[in-house]
Amino acid sequence: MRIKISSEKTADFLKSYHYGILGIILVIFLTFNAIAYYQYVYLTMNIKVDPDGQKVLVDKDTLDKIMESVDERENNLKRIEAGAYKNPFR
Repeated sequence: MRIKISSEKTADFLKSYHYGILGIILVIFLTFNAIAYYQYVYLTMNIKVDPDGQKVLVDKDTLDKIMESVDERENNLKRIEAGAYKNPFR
């Protein structure tokens, strides 16, 4: 059995309690913001990271591969920036 509520009753209810409804929504919104701030800002600012003291060793072959990749990317970027492209908006 479905109960049909008239739109006039709904409008009267919202006119009567709109400040209360907006207040509840505001309180819920501020509560979620406070929780998010606490979790993502306050807790991360108070974390102290202690380095474990282990050194990372990189062999010469791995370093050479990394540097070749960096050089290749720089060369590609220079080649792309040097190209003269048509302006499609003119």
